[in-house]
Amino acid sequence: MEGRSFDPSSFVRVRTIAEIQNLSADTDGVFVFELNDEKLSAIAQHMPKLRHLVADGNTGVTDAGLVHLEGFSALESLDLEWSKVTDAGLSNIAAVQSLRWVDLGFCKGITEQGASELQRIRPELEAIFGWI
Repeated sequence: MEGRSFDPSSFVRVRTIAEIQNLSADTDGVFVFELNDEKLSAIAQHMPKLRHLVADGNTGVTDAGLVHLEGFSALESLDLEWSKVTDAGLSNIAAVQSLRWVDLGFCKGITEQGASELQRIRPELEAIFGWI
């Protein structure tokens, strides 16, 4: 991400919902192991001002879980690489107006057509795609 001003190695690392709930509501960035819909919901509820959300690549987030993105007011970067997101969930990502960068690499449910539509709707959003 051009101009990216964060260092994922400095983010708090969490594995469980209990660990998420113990973080400060003012946490700037979090690295989540095995991010899934439930953890995404807990993060959105507990840290709505989170700016950076990075996952470990073993991600179980689905289109249904993306509805929790509406809970974020300042999210700038979102890593959903290898998740179960499909074209149907891209509108939820596009709706996060603060979002500047998203990694959707290797999401098997995202087609080139879906990627093109996301880029048409949000041309300023730097979106990374990759297909196997």
